Amino acid sequence: MQNKLTIAIDPGASGAIAARYPDGKFVVFPYICDEEFRRVMEELQYFAVSEKCPVSVVVEKVGGYVGTNQPGSAMFKFGDNNGFIRGVCVALGLPVRYVRPQEWQKGFSKAPKIQNKSQAKAQHKRDLRDAAARLFPQFRVTLKNADALLILDYAITHAL
Repeated sequence: MQNKLTIAIDPGASGAIAARYPDGKFVVFPYICDEEFRRVMEELQYFAVSEKCPVSVVVEKVGGYVGTNQPGSAMFKFGDNNGFIRGVCVALGLPVRYVRPQEWQKGFSKAPKIQNKSQAKAQHKRDLRDAAARLFPQFRVTLKNADALLILDYAITHAL
């Protein structure tokens, strides 16, 4: 059993925070707004300090591309959100590691070839949600929290 607090963050606008406490307890929080994110991270950091346990924060590494037919403002918002997450973690003294989607998604089966790109992406997201639901049956896994849970699983499995 790992003797640390592991935190995984999906930085998308409708992402989530998932964490594993040293005792093996798992929690997941939706990313509702910046203030709520900061409050959750402060609580997690307070726990780590009061229990004198190390912390590992793993965030999905994002690029600037958000998809076809997306305005530049969407890319800016995506980057802005990622910068906010990093800033909160740095301000709280939490070490941040980044993991590329290609890394944490490795090993999950790919959906059959679908000609329509948006349908293929939607199917891929559903497949990831289903994988997270199998790994974390204690949670109501949704499209919004599945990535954070899978990133957490990756971080634990790879001792990040």
